[in-house]
Amino acid sequence: MYDPALKTFLTVADYSSFTKASSHLFLSPTAVMKQMNALEGRLGVKLFDRRPQGCTLTEAGQIIYRYAEQIIDLSDTAIREAQQAEGREHRVFRIGTSILNPAMPFLDMWKQISDQFPGFTLEMVPFDDDHSDIMNEISQIGKTFDFFIGVCDSRGWKQHVSFLQTGTMRKMVAVPLNDPLAKKTLVTRGDLHGRTLIMVGEGDSVTNDKIRADLSKNDPEITIQDAPIHYDMSVFNDAVTSGNVLLNNECWANVHPMLKTIPVDWNYIMPFGVIYAKNPSPQVQRLINEISKLIRKEKQHKDT
Repeated sequence: MYDPALKTFLTVADYSSFTKASSHLFLSPTAVMKQMNALEGRLGVKLFDRRPQGCTLTEAGQIIYRYAEQIIDLSDTAIREAQQAEGREHRVFRIGTSILNPAMPFLDMWKQISDQFPGFTLEMVPFDDDHSDIMNEISQIGKTFDFFIGVCDSRGWKQHVSFLQTGTMRKMVAVPLNDPLAKKTLVTRGDLHGRTLIMVGEGDSVTNDKIRADLSKNDPEITIQDAPIHYDMSVFNDAVTSGNVLLNNECWANVHPMLKTIPVDWNYIMPFGVIYAKNPSPQVQRLINEISKLIRKEKQHKDT
């Protein structure tokens, strides 16, 4: 009901760059630029001032930006209500995907349960890991996308979402490739003495708070440097430029090509699974139920 190019427009505006937006949308820069040129043609206004260093919204673009999200939300709501009135389900599962929360782990589960959802398709919806705005992204679960896959140990997140644990991810450390620790296959706590460890600030994560308390008590030789409560790429870049050690999750081992992630001789793990809305749609709840059954079957198989 709305012009699909509006979502591309919002992404370009947020990144102030066709190239950065294209990477986020999994499109070529040329394709993004063509969409924006076509949108400007259809609307009859210039949306962006284009410069070599990026692009900025024109006055007209700022007005369209203010209303674009409302247009998309109202359109999606109208379609859902119309389908419900007709007695049909919306046969698309919208999976949020980002650099830190890729959708790939869900695809393995989908292969095993897709027979239970004939006619359903999957739609990938990119979102931003920006720590300054991640709570806004979390609040959109059930609106712009139905769920995503990742670690979930955040008190703040759990106030806004439901979580189905499907597994665990080890807490590890990441170091620059030229760091002496990069040659090791297992890091000891003693290896970290005299080093600075970057980790999320205190108060939001149960597991990270336990690690902080443990190290502060038993390994005071390790200096702890606070990072934002929610990681984004800037945190990984800081570890590379500073040369400090980064407390990392196993599932983020390949996020930054200039960092090597290594296991530590401790038993700290993070819950990993499906993060979805507090009040999911009936079809999403049915999907969660099927994933729960799959997990139980796999556990029973391991126990026998």
